[in-house]
Formats: sequence, structure tokens, C-alpha cells
Amino acid sequence: MVLKEISHWIRDLGVRLPEPFRCGCGLTHRVPIRSLLFGRGVIDEVQRTIEGLGVRVLVVADPTTKRIAGESVIEALSANGARVEESIVSEPTVDESYRLSEALVGRDLAVAVGGGSVIDVCKLASKIADIPYVAVPTTLSHDGVVSPTASLIGTDSVKRSILCNPPVGVLFDSDILENQPRRMISAGCADILAKATSLKDWELGRDAVNERYCELTARVVKTSLDSLVDSLRMGNFDIAVLCRSILLSGVAMALMGSSRPCSGSEHLIAHRLEASKQKNALHGELVGLGTIMMSKYHEVENEGWWEDAKLSHESILSILRGLKVPTSREELGISTESIVNALMTARDLRPDRFTILHKRPLNLRDAESLVRETVG
Repeated sequence: MVLKEISHWIRDLGVRLPEPFRCGCGLTHRVPIRSLLFGRGVIDEVQRTIEGLGVRVLVVADPTTKRIAGESVIEALSANGARVEESIVSEPTVDESYRLSEALVGRDLAVAVGGGSVIDVCKLASKIADIPYVAVPTTLSHDGVVSPTASLIGTDSVKRSILCNPPVGVLFDSDILENQPRRMISAGCADILAKATSLKDWELGRDAVNERYCELTARVVKTSLDSLVDSLRMGNFDIAVLCRSILLSGVAMALMGSSRPCSGSEHLIAHRLEASKQKNALHGELVGLGTIMMSKYHEVENEGWWEDAKLSHESILSILRGLKVPTSREELGISTESIVNALMTARDLRPDRFTILHKRPLNLRDAESLVRETVG
């Protein structure tokens, strides 16, 4: 078994864990992660992530992730004296989080074993119950594993981001993560590539409306982006690189207490498409489509776009194609009308979050032209 304590992935960038620290941006940041493990078979070391937090543990999973990793987590915790019960998540909804919060009464902490849906349900439930949770991802299809936000469906059937708390511990078992479906890995990479546009949108907000901006957080996000881009351009993908990028992206969101550093115009487009019931597309795939369009739009309309050729629109498109991420609307079965509508209305989802779509709103003719030039 290869076991690595990976807190240095964050500390090397100047982020302290888990105590509060004052930043040059004027904020006092706190990222409450106290345990980070990566390696082969580290799921057997899950006890290390909960030391000092109590012995009454609720393991949260869905039927698939229970089989993949949940049973091993339960066995490892029980063998070390924890009093373990389990709860099965059925759907990524706010109601499910409230149900789970009731099961957390009398527990010391939760351990969420799964992909985005399981972890997000557990995030909100843990916030409601006011107890910590540990994340054990089984897939990396998006960058929300370590973030403080949960994307859940409300009673109105609309998915929204809800501010919660980051996990106090994260366990990346490379044996499990290397065996996730390749489509999930590609979608996760696409969500990281989106930082090329989200960072530039954040800069626009800083310059146009005096939005709070943190150089430290931006550096964390840029490192997340560069690490993955460099690895993919060299053609030697490593699951450790994706884990690090997703970890850093989540930490950046925790630093600012919002998804702002990692979610810009490309995510607004993806959210608009998700609202139009694009059931067959993964979140990361829709974000990838948004990134293709917005990287092109930034390149034309934003004089502050990246000078580094590896972050050009063409480079981003090439990387996504190499990952076999869908890069056209036809591949995802999305109509031209839906894409054009998303481009023209996405900014209305977050009028408070300034992006290139707020600075340069698209009319019908320009939206249709951008779609033809980028995603067909």
C-alpha cells in the first residue's frame, strides 16, 4: 500500500490548515480540513481521517457506492472501535438532506462515500445537524468534492448551489478512482479546464464592479488549472494530478466561501442547459461545452485573456477532444435553439456575478454566430 499525507499540496501554496489566517486580500480565511490522504488502498486507513472526532459514525452512500467502497469503510471503522451505522441516499435533493440530518442526530460525524450527489446531500445534512463530515469520493466527475457548496434540487425541482461547509477530512483512494468510468474522469477534467474562463470572469468582476478579489485564491485556482493542463498536454494523465487539481479547486472555494473563483460564465451556461432538462449530459460535459464557447468569446472580447498559448481557445478545445469530452451540441443532443437561449439568458441566473456575458451581452445574431463557430 502506498500512503501519502497530501496536506503539503495545499500548504506549499501558502494556505494554512486548519487554523484561521489573515490574508493580504483583507479576509481571514479558514479551511477546516485536518486530514488528507491519497494512495493505493488508503480506504483501509479511513480511521485516520476521523481521529479525535468521536466514535459514533454514520456512513452515507448510495447502493452502488456502498458496494464499491462503503462496505470497506464500514468494516475498517468498525475494526477500529467506531460505532457505525449506515444511511442510503436515494436522490440529490434538499428533502433528502433533511431526511439524512435526522439520521445524524446523536452522531459525532458522517462519512460520505460516493460521487457528487452523495457528498452534496451529506454536506447540507451535516450543516443542518451541525456535525463534521469526511468525504471519500468514488468518482471525480466535477470539482465539488472538497468545496463548501452543495448542488441540490429544491422543492421547485430547480437545482441550486447551497453554501455549506468543506469536509474535515478527504480520502482519495487511487485504486478506486482509477477504476471509475473514463467518462467520469473526462468530465472532471473538463470542470477543471473551466478555470481558464472562471478566473478571467473573476478578474472582470474585480476591474468592472470592484468585486473582492484574492490573489492567494487565484493562485490556488491557477495552480489547479496549470497542473492538469500540463499533464494532459504531455499525454501522461495521472489520477494523482486530477485529485490534486480537484482538491485545490475545492480549497479555493472554501477560501472565499463561495464558488466564485471556479465558476464563471461557462458554469452559468451549463446551469441554464441543465435547467432545460439535458438529462443525458454530465455536469462536467456541459461545463466543457460552455468553456469552449466562452474561451473563444473571451479571446475576442477580453483584452486581458491569457497570453500563454496553452490556455488559448484552440488549446482548450484540443485538450477536450483528446479527453473525448463531447465538443459539439450534436454529440450531446442539444438543439441550436437551446444553446443560443442559454448564451443569451445565462447571465440572468446570477446578476450579482459579473462575467464576460454581463460585460458583453450577446444578441441573437451574435449568439447564433458564436454557436456556429464553436460547438456547431
